[in-house]
Amino acid sequence: LSGQEIQRFITSLEHATHCREPKCQLASCAKMKRVVEHTKTCRRKTGGGCQICQGLIHPCCYHAKCCLERECVVPFCRHIKRKLRQPQVRQRFAQAETLRRRMMQRQSMQNPMQQMPIVSQANVSQQNQGVCGMKENQGL
Repeated sequence: LSGQEIQRFITSLEHATHCREPKCQLASCAKMKRVVEHTKTCRRKTGGGCQICQGLIHPCCYHAKCCLERECVVPFCRHIKRKLRQPQVRQRFAQAETLRRRMMQRQSMQNPMQQMPIVSQANVSQQNQGVCGMKENQGL
C-alpha cells in the first residue's frame, strides 16, 4: 500500500470507530465498522490465525504512533502504544524501519529504469503531512 492509501485507510478507521450514525453517508464507514466489530469478537486475532485482524495491525501501528487520545477506541491502539513505550520494542521497531528503508533503496537501485514520479509542490505538501496527517508547521 502507498502512503496515501494507508492514510485513507487510517482516516476511514478513525471515522468508523467514532461514528454513531447508523446510516453514515461515508462510503467506507459501514465496511470499516464491520471490520472493527470483527476485531472485538475474533478469537484468533493476530497470532497467525485471522487475516482480517492481521491486515488491520499495520495501519493501527501507524495510527498508534500519532495518536494522542488516552482512551482511544481504534482497535489495538492502546496495546500498541503501551508496547511502543517499552525500550526494546522501540529499538526493534526502529531497526525494522531502517531495514525497510534500506530494502526500498536497494530495490530502487536495482530498478534504475523505473519511471521516477513527477514531483510538484502539491505532492511535496501532501507528503509533508506525514502519516499523522499533520502539516509540518503544526505543533503538538
